[in-house]
Amino acid sequence: MFGCGFGYTLGGPWSFLYMGIRFLFIIGVVWFIADMIKKNYKKSNTGIEILNQRYANGQIDEDEYKRKREILNGKR
Repeated sequence: MFGCGFGYTLGGPWSFLYMGIRFLFIIGVVWFIADMIKKNYKKSNTGIEILNQRYANGQIDEDEYKRKREILNGKR
């Protein structure tokens, strides 16, 4: 009747245009979600990485670094 919300009743090249727009929209949404997941995965640091950064920045001394590294590695 009036397109029924899908736009396929217009016929001809318009139906392909509407299908193409929907396809690009779905691809865009999937790409956006995958990109967000990838960014959040890269941001998550492990305890060892954080400990190494703190030691490199001089926030902790060598004794504290070694003690915490042993704890994180499960040697205690």
